[in-house]
Amino acid sequence: MPSLQAAAVRPKRADQHTRSTAYRSTAASRTRRIQRGGKHTGQFGYDDVLRIAQAARGDDPYGYRSEFLQLVRAAKTASAMQPLRP
Repeated sequence: MPSLQAAAVRPKRADQHTRSTAYRSTAASRTRRIQRGGKHTGQFGYDDVLRIAQAARGDDPYGYRSEFLQLVRAAKTASAMQPLRP
């Protein structure tokens, strides 16, 4: 039976999953704030969202995380474009 001290030192898979989920949630919420022109985003931009989301990508059996990255890249590209004028 492993000691409690050894168990506390070893990272657990559940902890890694929780951390990854938190990073993805952060990336998604920051994306929404940037898109809405958030006053409180500071210097945080799409590149930062991509960095966080890529770091938390992990296993992606259904492609949802890859799709999120593609959407953020598209939003970044669209934000740099000139708006259409009627």
